[in-house]
Amino acid sequence: MGTAFDDLLQAGKMGVLDGAERFDSEKGCKFSTYVKYWIRKAMLALLAENSGVIQLPARMESIIRKVKEAKRVIRSSMGRNPIDAEIATFIGVSVSNVRLARKCSRRVVSLYTEIGTGQNAKFMEVTPDTSLESPDEAIFRRQMRERLLLVLDRLPAREGHVLKLRHGLEDGKCRSLEQISGIYHVSKEWIRKIEKSAMSKLRNEDVHHELKDFSGF
Repeated sequence: MGTAFDDLLQAGKMGVLDGAERFDSEKGCKFSTYVKYWIRKAMLALLAENSGVIQLPARMESIIRKVKEAKRVIRSSMGRNPIDAEIATFIGVSVSNVRLARKCSRRVVSLYTEIGTGQNAKFMEVTPDTSLESPDEAIFRRQMRERLLLVLDRLPAREGHVLKLRHGLEDGKCRSLEQISGIYHVSKEWIRKIEKSAMSKLRNEDVHHELKDFSGF
């Protein structure tokens, strides 16, 4: 794939260092589990750098397609290759955009295509996704959910279940009072009373002690 094995090893070592700097043993995660993310991230970043994959804005993708089509149409009608100004006029963009599109023009590759023959890594794996949370955030959210579930399981079954539904602790979907009342076939006000009773029981020293590790977040 154009990347030396020794370079991949070096990238992995740098990933270990990055993970070590960010690791917090107090969050309850094993270092070996935590650092795998950073090793893989560093290696895939190096593969992406050497693969020549470039992400383009959707507008530029559109201009590239229009430029190609305009060149085909003008060449067919005039019997010669058009100049940039003619293409720009034909598709209604600036000459600079036509020139930029020509420079960026490339073969379209699926994100699911493997990088190199017979490799497991795909383009989608080395394409950064800014919407994803960091490993620190993921670990924190998972541990807090597990701790909250333990606390809620100490409540009467119905009270604990109502709070789980309200805050999406079962399936990630937060339900309204009206939705929960439909599940239990009772009035919305009755569910509100159950929620209020459950919350009052959570406001005690034992619960605060149970969740003290998350008080800084």
